[in-house]
Amino acid sequence: MDAKPTRGEPAGPDIATSDARGDSTRDRSPAPAGEPPLLDTYLPDYDVTEFHVCVVNADAETTWAAIRHGDLAGIPVVRALLLLRALPGRVRALAARAVRIDGEIVINRPVDEVFDFVADERNEPRYNPRLLRVVQISPGAIGLGTRFRAEIKTMGRALPMTIEFTGFERPRQLASRTRLSTMEIRGALTFDPVSRGTRMRWSWVIEPHGGLKLMTPMLARIGRRQEQAIWANLKRHLDARD
Repeated sequence: MDAKPTRGEPAGPDIATSDARGDSTRDRSPAPAGEPPLLDTYLPDYDVTEFHVCVVNADAETTWAAIRHGDLAGIPVVRALLLLRALPGRVRALAARAVRIDGEIVINRPVDEVFDFVADERNEPRYNPRLLRVVQISPGAIGLGTRFRAEIKTMGRALPMTIEFTGFERPRQLASRTRLSTMEIRGALTFDPVSRGTRMRWSWVIEPHGGLKLMTPMLARIGRRQEQAIWANLKRHLDARD
């Protein structure tokens, strides 16, 4: 059988051919559920005509039925094309995900002491070697709404950031929002007294910006490792006090 399919929606074994513009003799049978074919929706006019000819040892009705009910998903090339078709959606879903980082540590110092030391962000360069400097930019005593400006070392350069306390319940909870050009970090630290001192927990949500959105799995791994190292340094610093 000689078949000359076009890029329109076929209506049966007798397939109409298209002209050079693909719009005069193309079959216009409605698609299922009253919806036009995607090709007609997104590319109503095109200037390509494609012809394929093959010989099938069967009558036209049998051949047409086999084409209509054939399962192409088992063909490797088709499977690869289906994966590529789904890739943009997967990328969008990945970009929309925020990174969550949680953890805890026990510090052998009273809860008031640990809270006050951590609440003064100017102390952080003592236990976080990536933080180059911190200055308080809001007036008054440290509390709700206090803001700091800091510089953090990342990829060999200093990156400015601002930190604002969005929650302040001494000595139990310290919530904050940190803004960088590359991301925003929101979350809280909680402080609970235990027999050996203070259990401090952290819970952060990181929302990357720009191209970093595509790197959320890597950011999660790096962030968890860095947080654990920072608070382990804090523990060593405070535990060493008399």
